[in-house]
Amino acid sequence: MNSIFELKLDLDNYGIIVINDFFRMLTIQVFSQFMYSCMNNVEFLSSGFIENTSYILMSIIFYWLVFNKALFVTNTSNKDNYDSTLPQYLRIR
Repeated sequence: MNSIFELKLDLDNYGIIVINDFFRMLTIQVFSQFMYSCMNNVEFLSSGFIENTSYILMSIIFYWLVFNKALFVTNTSNKDNYDSTLPQYLRIR
């Protein structure tokens, strides 16, 4: 499926995955807040929402740039034949 816009960055695949995960979570948070504010008559972009979303997005960056670099979980049986349902572009190692 082709996108409407294409942003080309000089990053490796790992960096692209980090950015895509960041924007995925941002989209989920904003859309969820929009739906919640419509259904409950609350302010859409309240300071609490901005603060909470900031913490979640910082946590995603921390996960990808610190935690995932420090710990990698794999199987012991056969590392060469790694079967995954993930698309190739999400297979980091």
